[in-house]
Formats: sequence, structure tokens, C-alpha cells
Amino acid sequence: MLTCFFNELHSSRPASPEVYVDWQKDLGLDNIKDLLINQLDRARVSNVPTQVLVTGQKGSGKTTELHRVRERLVEQDVFVAFEDGRFVESFGGDITAGDILNFAAERLVIALTDHGIVTAGVAWKGFWQTLKEPLSKLGIDLKGPLGVGIGLSLANESTRRSELRRLFDAHRNRFIDMLNRDIIVPARDQLKEAGFVGITLLMDGLGDIPLRAIDDPLVTVSTNHEQIFLEQGDILAGLACDVVYTFPIELAYQGLKLGSQAGGEAQELGIIPVHTIDGDPDVNGTAALVAMLERRAAHCGATLGDLIADDELKRLCTVSGGHIRTLFELIQAAINRIGPNDNQVTGTAVRHAIVRRADTMQRGLLQVHRDALDQVRDTHRPPQDALRAQFTELLFSQHVLAFYDESGTWYDAHPLADPAVLRR
Repeated sequence: MLTCFFNELHSSRPASPEVYVDWQKDLGLDNIKDLLINQLDRARVSNVPTQVLVTGQKGSGKTTELHRVRERLVEQDVFVAFEDGRFVESFGGDITAGDILNFAAERLVIALTDHGIVTAGVAWKGFWQTLKEPLSKLGIDLKGPLGVGIGLSLANESTRRSELRRLFDAHRNRFIDMLNRDIIVPARDQLKEAGFVGITLLMDGLGDIPLRAIDDPLVTVSTNHEQIFLEQGDILAGLACDVVYTFPIELAYQGLKLGSQAGGEAQELGIIPVHTIDGDPDVNGTAALVAMLERRAAHCGATLGDLIADDELKRLCTVSGGHIRTLFELIQAAINRIGPNDNQVTGTAVRHAIVRRADTMQRGLLQVHRDALDQVRDTHRPPQDALRAQFTELLFSQHVLAFYDESGTWYDAHPLADPAVLRR
């Protein structure tokens, strides 16, 4: 049962409906699913394609929430294409809005083709025929008339990536225009005849794009995140269908234009609070985390108490800071530290797992990062300008956790970033 429980804690996979806990509803917070669905519904009624933005820290449950949104859209007879964003890792931070658009278009074309929708007109086929020779010179062969495989080539061909980009950037406006006119609009008409009310593309994983500084006096932005979602946001806004884009958490504080032209606000998924801003235990937040674990244990034919003692469970919830992925990975690390014939996680295993994770988390911190963390602990607000860049880095790395409640946004240092954890 412990092995089964261990496998149920892989946080890179979205929670199945059987083990899902709607903690936002349980805690009476803004429910990100309702907010996304409402924005998409209104856009569909007005017949104006929209770009809906959603963010949250890595490991906070965005993918799971997007899968619930996907299920609800399907129930509403919306045609949904879902891109999980695994391609992001292949770029290692060297990714542009144009690259993302190529993957978005590719995912949409594949989903429509798999559903039996045939839309590619003469102009679209002619576009790819025009590119066939220059692509062939780069050693890239088209996978059929729809350009499927170009995104993969961009991800894998790092030595020829800049040449591919120059080629596509030169044809970017034509590409978007024909994608809309020759693919999306005819697909929408065919899908309508089949009973669908619209098309929505969900682009997950974009919040995991590695943060990279841009030190170039000729460029107005300072990071690749700003370049993609602020400077190049008009590229991502070009599709003639509804698109939900995930984006990196720190950009939530920079007023994204992408999405705002359609009247939409960026939606943020916070961390589950295990304590209040005043430091008191938040029993409801802890109960939500425990409920997630209880459902996974039940799925394995066990009670949670069979697998881990209440005191150890409470300690793990506290030191996780309410960050779902941290909690799951700590329990997995504790299970790895007990014998194959043991039936319950021991206190010693829990302590060792916590110390190792805290040591790893703190090892790379510079003094300026520690100063920023101290300010966040004291004020629960972003530090002043002198430490703002470090705050951004710490927010992206989850050393700082972002919480949302009825009073607004507040922050705290991750409990495992506190040196005192190593002395307990």
C-alpha cells in the first residue's frame, strides 16, 4: 500500500477526478475554474476570441485545475485542444513567443485532424510548399502539408534554431492570417454542424519557462519572461479562437497587455494556507491538504493513519508551507527512507527527509537572497526596490510563497528556507 501511495504522489501528473479536492471551494476563495469558465463563456457569447491568462507557482496545482476546466468545457460542448507544455524543457530558457505560437498551432491542427476535421485550403498548403525548399536546406522535412513537426524541430535543433526562427519570423503575419482563415474559421463551422459551440486551446506549462536575464541596451525588457509575454504578447494574441495561456508568476505584477484587450484579468492560483498572515494555524488549509492525501490513500485501499502517524503528517503539512508539490515530494522522500517491509512512515524518516530538502533549498542562497527572505517574513509584502530582483527570483523558485485571501495577496518565506529547520 505504501508503494501504491508513493506512486499516487507524483505531482507532475494532474490529480484524477477520483482523488481531486476542490480546496478553493472548500476554503471559500475565488475559484480559478469558475473565473476561467466565466471569461471563456462571455467571450464565446460576444463571438470575440479571447486570451485568458492563468498563473501560479510551480507545483501549486495549475495543471490539475486546467484539467478540471477542460472537463467542464467538454461538458459544455466546446472543442478543446490541450497542450501540456512539455516542449518547454527542450528549449532550456531559449524560447520565444513565436516558438510558442508554432506549438499552439501544431497542437490545434493535430487535435482537429484527430477529430476528423479537414480544413487545410489551397493557401495554407501553398504556404508550406513555399517553405519546403528553405526548410530542406536546413535539413528539416515537413510531416505532411500542415507543417506538423516544425515545433519539434525548433525544440530539438538548437544549432539551427535561429535560422528556423528567422525563416518563420519573416512569414509570421502571413502564417497567423492563413492559420485563422484556412484552418480555424472553417474548423469552427464544421464543428458547429457537429454540435460544438466553440474552440478553446489550453496551453499549459508556460509558467515553467526558466527565467533568464537579458542584458542588452537595445532591448527594453530585462528578462525573457517580459520579452515573451509583454514585448511579444501580440503574437500570442493572434489566434482566432479562445486560448488559455499559463505564464510565469512574477509577471502577474507587471500588468500584462496580453488578454487585457479582451477585457480579461489574469487569474492567479495561490498556495494553500497552513497558517494565517498573523502566524496562527489555518486548520481549514491543513484539512484540505490532508483530504488530498486521504483520497490517495483510500485509492490504495488504506487509511492515511495506516501509512503515517498524525503528528508526522501535521509536521509535514506545516513545513511544506501549503505547497502541494513540496508536501508530496517530502512524503515520497520519507517513504524512500524506510525498509521495503515497513508498513508506516517513521518519524526518523520524516526528519531526515525534511533536513535534506531544507539543506538543498538553502544551499544556493546568497546573503542578498537571505535579506530578501527576512523582509518577506517580517512584512509579508515584496521588499523595496533594492531587493526586488531577488524577490522575483525567490518567487519563481518557490523560496517565497504567494497566498491569496479575501484581503488580497500576501507572501511568506517557505518554511524550508528558514535555517532554524536544520537545527531542530
